[in-house]
Amino acid sequence: RRVPNGLAPMGVVFRKFLQEKGADLFAKPRYENQWENRLDDTLITDMVALHHKYRALIRANFAEHNTFHRALKEAFEFFVNLPLPPVTASTKPTESQGGRKRARQEEISVSELLSDHIDRRLRKAPAEMVPISPVLPENGSAESFLTPRRETELERKLVSIVDLFGYVNDKDVFGQFYLKHLAKRLILGRSNSVDAEQIVIGKLKQVCGNPFVSKFTGMIKDLMLARSLQNAFVQFVHAEKLSAAAAAADTAAAAAGGLPDSCDCCAAAERRSPTL
Repeated sequence: RRVPNGLAPMGVVFRKFLQEKGADLFAKPRYENQWENRLDDTLITDMVALHHKYRALIRANFAEHNTFHRALKEAFEFFVNLPLPPVTASTKPTESQGGRKRARQEEISVSELLSDHIDRRLRKAPAEMVPISPVLPENGSAESFLTPRRETELERKLVSIVDLFGYVNDKDVFGQFYLKHLAKRLILGRSNSVDAEQIVIGKLKQVCGNPFVSKFTGMIKDLMLARSLQNAFVQFVHAEKLSAAAAAADTAAAAAGGLPDSCDCCAAAERRSPTL
């Protein structure tokens, strides 16, 4: 016998079940121990896996019904914005403390964890470098060239991570952390792929609109322009047979206001650039 409006109570049960599953992720004591290293990377991975699992379940068993998509959205909005356990960090000992370390509590938000998690995925790994610009084979066409699967996997994981961002309430806090992480990656040359950076920014733009990502896109455009000018300058130096120090200069420029106000990557970039 068909139950009238039977999907509504099922959606309520599904939402409460997901809320409990998500709250359990935040309540596990093991995260408090891992957060002694300032930021934990496992929580975001577990939330992405949980989101992927139950989205696939809705697709396979509930015919993509809006009732269950709404329940999934409400459940993730509930526990993604729960307060995280404070981090116990040790400060440097002082003379008044008799050489003993003093513990202090630091609050970490999901916005900071998300930005840090994306930063780890986009930074260069020497053993697993994603090609920035694929090179076509000498005797082959563009149609026969296949992009390495590692880059496809990276981009797919990044999209899954950014999906969680849509459930976060304090999106401006995420934007501040992401701006600092992006500045370090671009100026210090630690980004895996410009294409991957643009995929993340495009996904953020879909969620929050163009004003939210305007500084992100501006920084990438400025750094790409600086790279183009740098290449032209190196060609000029070689053509004019100037000093090798001038050709080795590594400079980067960004528009006014494009970089975060407090960014230690600028000082690091100055230290690694030779003096002309």
